[in-house]
Amino acid sequence: TSWEKRAREEGVERGIEQGIEQGIEQGIERGIEQGIEQGIEQGLLEGEQRMLLRMLETRFGSLPVNSVKFIRSLTDSNKIEELFQKGLKGDSLEDVCL
Repeated sequence: TSWEKRAREEGVERGIEQGIEQGIEQGIERGIEQGIEQGIEQGLLEGEQRMLLRMLETRFGSLPVNSVKFIRSLTDSNKIEELFQKGLKGDSLEDVCL
């Protein structure tokens, strides 16, 4: 009958609307989670860069501007750790390859 057809259509429409709303909510939640993760990663990276700079300045004195810029441009934690180890063991900035 026509009222059954109309009820089905309304049910389908509501289902689609709910699906869209849920999709939007899930998308927003995922976006927020990703933003938080990226912020944490960026904060950790900047902390590693600062510690490397502080250690090198403590060991070798004032650093050349290009060395500071290079360290601040690093995005690989492994590379920062490698330079940190070289800085601890080296006798000069040249030993650290800076």
